[in-house]
Amino acid sequence: METATGRERRGGVRPLAGEALLAAWERGSLQEQPARALTLLLAGCPDLKEPDVAAMTVPERDLTLLELRRRSFGPTLAAFFVCPSCGERLEFTLPSATAAAALESAAQAETTLQHEGGLLRLRLANSADIAAAAAEPDLEAARMLLLARCLTAEGHDRGATPLDALPEAVRAAAMERLCAMHEAAELTVSLCCPGCGNPQSVPVDVPTFLWTEVRHAAQRLVEEVHAIAWAYGWAEDAILAMSPHRRQAYIDMVRS
Repeated sequence: METATGRERRGGVRPLAGEALLAAWERGSLQEQPARALTLLLAGCPDLKEPDVAAMTVPERDLTLLELRRRSFGPTLAAFFVCPSCGERLEFTLPSATAAAALESAAQAETTLQHEGGLLRLRLANSADIAAAAAEPDLEAARMLLLARCLTAEGHDRGATPLDALPEAVRAAAMERLCAMHEAAELTVSLCCPGCGNPQSVPVDVPTFLWTEVRHAAQRLVEEVHAIAWAYGWAEDAILAMSPHRRQAYIDMVRS
């Protein structure tokens, strides 16, 4: 069941348009992909602060980004995938409601493990956890840091249990569970290639998908502003303040 907090967050989402769209594109263009997801969330959720979005688990983040995408660009994701077996281009669509339904159960994921009469609890990683792990010098160190941040134990002042205090078998079991939790939260589309007939499981990375659309929409908007400003001499802020429908009317006249 979806939490009230998740519904409230997505209820406060505003579509990316005009100045907000260009500002998010401009800032995101200077960032690496993980940081762009937070930039888009902050742009589309003006009531949230950076610590709020950094604390969202990965599926919570993607659910909010899907709602932002729906409000900004419509309810259906359209993409393509190149079959690795034969090179066939596979076009597909994915309703955002279908994608959201697949993520909602994953957003509530939490698991426990028993250890010497105690209880270890695992939660999904959030953006702050992922950023911290990405700063580690090697993959194994990143994996251990991620586990340390996502693992807590009852009776330890509600804080993280030092991993070196746990037996190797327990650490391995906890890491296996954590990986399984995150794999369950990955969004995929099952396709069958018409060229070679091979089944394909296509990953859909919501932040990357939305960023690509934001980049294209921002570039189109800049071109529209340029065309209208060139034709009429109006200021950028006045053009951006127009509704898309009115702006398109002027573009049609300029190009006729």
